[in-house]
Amino acid sequence: MSNVNNTVFVFHKDGVVKVFDLETLKSLEGESLASQGWQHTATLNPCVFIEYLANNKEYVDIINSIKKLSVVGG
Repeated sequence: MSNVNNTVFVFHKDGVVKVFDLETLKSLEGESLASQGWQHTATLNPCVFIEYLANNKEYVDIINSIKKLSVVGG
């Protein structure tokens, strides 16, 4: 499986988070997210992230880590 197929792009604006896969992001080519005020926050491989959480955290920490993803700049 190619890493690019697992990549998601995280954007935030006014406390709202949007996450796009590569295909969806490409389809928005004509619409500039930056011109609409969205800021690129992170590029993640969700498979690696979930694997890390599952192998390195207690259950409560996993839930808290996931919840913290929605807190921009937190």
